[in-house]
Amino acid sequence: MIKIKPFKGLYYTDKSTKSNNLSRVVCPPYDIISDEQKAELKSKNQFNAVNLEAPDSYEEAKKSLDDWIKNKILTFDEAPSMYIYEISYKVNNETYRLKGIIGSLKLPEKDEDYIISTQNAINDNKIDRIKLLENTNCQFSPVFMLYDDSENEIQNLIRTSIKSNYLAKSKQNNIIHKIWKISDPEIINCFEELFKNKTYYIADGHSRLEAACSYRDRLRKEQNISDDHPANFIMTFFVDQNNPALTILPTHRIVSNIDMFDSDSMFEQASQYFDIIRCKTIKSTRNTMFGLRRKNKNAFGIYTDGCYSVLVLKDDNIMKEISNQSDEYNSLDVAVLHKLFFEKILNIDSKQITYNKSANEACECVDNGDACFAVFLSATRISEAIDISKNNENMPLNSTLFFPKPMSGFVFYSLNNKI
Repeated sequence: MIKIKPFKGLYYTDKSTKSNNLSRVVCPPYDIISDEQKAELKSKNQFNAVNLEAPDSYEEAKKSLDDWIKNKILTFDEAPSMYIYEISYKVNNETYRLKGIIGSLKLPEKDEDYIISTQNAINDNKIDRIKLLENTNCQFSPVFMLYDDSENEIQNLIRTSIKSNYLAKSKQNNIIHKIWKISDPEIINCFEELFKNKTYYIADGHSRLEAACSYRDRLRKEQNISDDHPANFIMTFFVDQNNPALTILPTHRIVSNIDMFDSDSMFEQASQYFDIIRCKTIKSTRNTMFGLRRKNKNAFGIYTDGCYSVLVLKDDNIMKEISNQSDEYNSLDVAVLHKLFFEKILNIDSKQITYNKSANEACECVDNGDACFAVFLSATRISEAIDISKNNENMPLNSTLFFPKPMSGFVFYSLNNKI
């Protein structure tokens, strides 16, 4: 049974930040924090959430959490609440606002299917999150869930529920994050009713969800916890999948360690299945890909030997011959890239592929001699990711980088506090 509940959030006090500006204490989700970024975040403020979200050790996270609560760096909300969270940013002088709500979502049982995955959880990340839960009994960043609000019922309620100043805000890389608290039982009950008949798609947090389920199952065996125990729920950021401020960013591929690599031979092999368009710059490559994307043509860009090219699939029937997955899956650019180009044509192993959000950095790897070639992809459409999920399939690895993401540090969810 679907349940969305408020919870007594744990958040920073004015004592820790000197104001309601959390810019120096929030951090991104753990799985996108580099070692360099981690060091930078720690240098900003000794109470930065990175010490909890991505600690040097699980014991350190527990000690920091306990100390911060004891010294009133963090405090619990007085009443069970939901939290409206807004992320705003500008593109070409146009402001986009992504408004969602943070609450606790009941973890599904094995026979329940109201939560649908868009990709597989990474096992190492799942183990990491289980260990963090075991040591701290706290969730530090929400799972990011999408739902369909075509009638704008929830969005309208969110809009009318903001009747006070925001609880806190931060600015990160010209992206502004704000959070409001909703404690009115009547308004919360309205949210609970609107959310209870939805299907949810995981945009980000597959490992966190699986870790929470595993931890709940263990506590049931060891402690026989009740149905209303906080471990039966997970902190969740709910966002309307139709919101124009929500998008998926492309993740590019870098291919290395090909013995006797020869780009002419590669393009010759590819020409059996692809038309090859030569481009002068990375900008013209992207523009060409964008135009082909609008025509629903499968294409991706390649940079090697100082030259740019776009490969355009000649006949999509080849995907039906080499892949036993759905038509929706086979129509993805990233599926064509991996199934046809990497596997069938080049026989490239997954260990030879690394990933980068920056096309320019991917090119630098090639120019530095660290890679044979780089591949540029267009962004996956949100509707495509959802269609794949409806078919009980998972998106290819590193093909659903949702933007923008909520930060860790605005509100935490303690399993020591009753909902």
